[in-house]
Amino acid sequence: MKNKFIFLASLFVLAWTLFADDKKVEVINFKLENNILSNDFQVASKALDENVKENDLKSICVSLRSPFFQIRVRAAKSLQKHNLSALVNELITAYENNQVEYTGGSEIEVMQKELDDEVFKTLEIFTGIPRKAKDSDSILSYKDWLNKNSPKKE
Repeated sequence: MKNKFIFLASLFVLAWTLFADDKKVEVINFKLENNILSNDFQVASKALDENVKENDLKSICVSLRSPFFQIRVRAAKSLQKHNLSALVNELITAYENNQVEYTGGSEIEVMQKELDDEVFKTLEIFTGIPRKAKDSDSILSYKDWLNKNSPKKE
């Protein structure tokens, strides 16, 4: 009976430790995402700078969802030097998220095009597939590449 109690107590302590660690990670991730996706340009820019300096690719990918085009463009550019095919899906998503109508006229269209250009440059570096005349054809090629080169789930 005593051994059962010790075992259960140990199991409880282990579970509590794992739960507490998981909560710490959630709090850290929450803070990071709030800084990275902040509506304050300076905060978001500083978060991206820190993540680039630390080569935190996951956090840089979060910057691809920033409300600021300039942050998204810088995030895409910073990923180019890593050449990690695992980021292809993030880049495809960044492109697809950029294909909406924004108000603001030609200035916004220029920023959208700049982001698309950087995303496509990075995708070309990662996959070796050049950008096609139609962006939709390019995305289909990159998705096909991703399907062929992603690890198979068993």
